Amino acid sequence: MTGLSISVIIPVLNEAQHLKQNLQRLFASFDALASVEVIICDGGSTDPSVQIARQFDCQVTISQPGRAHQMNAASKLATGDWLLFLHADTVLPDNWASQLNNNHQWGFFPVQLSGQHPFFDVIKKAINLRSRLSSIGTGDQTLFFKRSFFKLLQGFPLIPIMEDIAICKKARQWHKPNIAKDPVVTSSRRWEKNGIAKTIILMWRLRFAYWLGADPARLHQIYYPNLSPHKEPAVQLKPTPVIQVFAKPPIEGKVKTRLIPDIGAVKATHVFRHCLTYTLDLLRLSGCNYQIWLSEETQDSVFQHQAYHLQQGNSLGDKMLFALQSELLAQPNNKVILIGSDCLDLNQSHFDQALNALDTNDIVLLPTFDGGFALIGCRVIDAEIFDHVEWSSRGVLEQTINNAKLLNYQVHLLQTVRDIDTLSDLSHYPDLLSLIDHNQ
Repeated sequence: MTGLSISVIIPVLNEAQHLKQNLQRLFASFDALASVEVIICDGGSTDPSVQIARQFDCQVTISQPGRAHQMNAASKLATGDWLLFLHADTVLPDNWASQLNNNHQWGFFPVQLSGQHPFFDVIKKAINLRSRLSSIGTGDQTLFFKRSFFKLLQGFPLIPIMEDIAICKKARQWHKPNIAKDPVVTSSRRWEKNGIAKTIILMWRLRFAYWLGADPARLHQIYYPNLSPHKEPAVQLKPTPVIQVFAKPPIEGKVKTRLIPDIGAVKATHVFRHCLTYTLDLLRLSGCNYQIWLSEETQDSVFQHQAYHLQQGNSLGDKMLFALQSELLAQPNNKVILIGSDCLDLNQSHFDQALNALDTNDIVLLPTFDGGFALIGCRVIDAEIFDHVEWSSRGVLEQTINNAKLLNYQVHLLQTVRDIDTLSDLSHYPDLLSLIDHNQ
């Protein structure tokens, strides 16, 4: 495994009871590993699962519920050579990473149940024998794939249950699985709660029905009777457009750094705070649904103790992609706008124009005179939209447009505005210069 990177993907739905302890164990196993990232995709938890996940050094995203949807959504954010799909109630063996054999394209682990009942040992042996003979693992056995092979398989089939069986059937047509040596330990809570015999019969019944071609949606209703009762489908409400603002806390020396050599760190911070206040006031008065995405934690009063998200990723493109995808995965086909916090030319009409343009376009951009953009709006977003964009250069807008065209996106440009990065930009706002000088 030397030199390879691993993305551990964990789908979560109301797993607070186990999540913290299992994440602590998982992160403890990283000590000897050079390149591991963890991506947690929540399917709409109503317990503190998301809050617990954010206590750890991992990406947290959201999608519509269903393991297939969640795992596919997280896989689009993954950068590892290997994708390892771990259930929130499953614990990996100590040397798990060394068992991802680079000579194979995919595989899974043997399984062990966490309970102490003697019959669990029989169940464990039966599951492991069946999976070896059939070359089909289950989600409880922690499936893993080379990322390139997972893309070839086109991810998990979007079915409400049996997505693990379905992808294994597809994968074994191409390559034999690598079955790891040491077992994962998965929770036996369902067996203990519903009864061992009853659970065995139910699982084999569902598997046999799936083999016969039964509708996975119907099997899901049987397996999760409390989650999918026979009701009339809920009315689908039209998604509400969302505006996301990217910002930094106004910390002296960390903001408007290109202005510092000309006006000093104190004045540069005043410029930034003025622009940030203008942007936040604009959003508050707009009546729009908006989100604040910050580069780091803060208690600064300018945010008025509002809830905020933390930006996730390395480059600016990674961070923007994460924010946009988080919203679009939660509400597919919604309109999402992302803005910066240093453009005093921005106003309500830009929001209105962008949202209207998204009726007939995939991407809307608000160009700036320095070759960048102050706003991006989208209905769809692909990981390649920001590929090879040279941020803080005059080519940002052109490179983004070129990427969009390669993706066959329809792009609409609004009228060019000015943001404030340099002394030349600042000279266009004499009232702001006077205000800053007065505050000194």
